[in-house]
Amino acid sequence: MQKYKCRIQVTNTAAMLRAERGEKDDVLAWEFLNQVITTLGSDRMSSDESGQEDMEPVFFTRAMPWRRDITKELKIIDTSCYLDSDILSPQGAKRAKRIRSTNPTSRKAVRELPRQLYSPTSLEQDEGIASKESLLWMSILMQMI
Repeated sequence: MQKYKCRIQVTNTAAMLRAERGEKDDVLAWEFLNQVITTLGSDRMSSDESGQEDMEPVFFTRAMPWRRDITKELKIIDTSCYLDSDILSPQGAKRAKRIRSTNPTSRKAVRELPRQLYSPTSLEQDEGIASKESLLWMSILMQMI
């Protein structure tokens, strides 16, 4: 739940800051990322298992085979926390390292999301899983300065 709230805050703040700076293309990208996170909701994010690596907290995320691979989009959001101090204050819990696992989650696939959020395999296996709602998918390129 904490990671979800952080991602919502990052996407909202980044969109607002880009709008103030007049960066229209960036605003559209951040609004899209916010829509992806909001549509998925906190219960539809991968579950974390905690662990220890060099005495630092580590979370091993589980794969959600039903979900489209949104690793790149999540990485853009999570990386922005570190690169832009205007987006998220350094207060609060220390950020933990996340290691993506190929082990699938035990959670069942969530139903009634826009079809753009499902993997092609899930859509083939269960034709009625997706809602009629549509989500315009964007390909985002992030330029690191």
